[in-house]
Amino acid sequence: MKKERCINCDELTDKAGQFEDSLFACDYGPLCIDCHSVLDFGCLEIFDTKIKQLEADSGNWEAAYKTCAKSEDKLIEENQRLTEAIEFVENRAQLLIGVLEEDGERSYTGFVKEIKNRAQKALEGK
Repeated sequence: MKKERCINCDELTDKAGQFEDSLFACDYGPLCIDCHSVLDFGCLEIFDTKIKQLEADSGNWEAAYKTCAKSEDKLIEENQRLTEAIEFVENRAQLLIGVLEEDGERSYTGFVKEIKNRAQKALEGK
């Protein structure tokens, strides 16, 4: 049989294990009889401290939630702005395509060549 020691003072508890009638105070243990008699009376204070910590954590979570909600609102606004910018560019591209189609294939080919030339010059650093 394994000897169980008190988590508080390291003395033998004279118990076999957690499910063998070990002594705990507020989930703290295993404890020997002496430590249990002292710590068991402090459970109300321990619970009070835990409740206060949970209340503080709740406030922290609420603040974090509000921060996330503000960030989400900013992302929605940025998404809307980018969507409008994309629509603007697409509309301009459609207008350009329309002009090129009216001018005929020669204008389109010339336009493509000009774009390629400018891109090549940019790559060459000119």
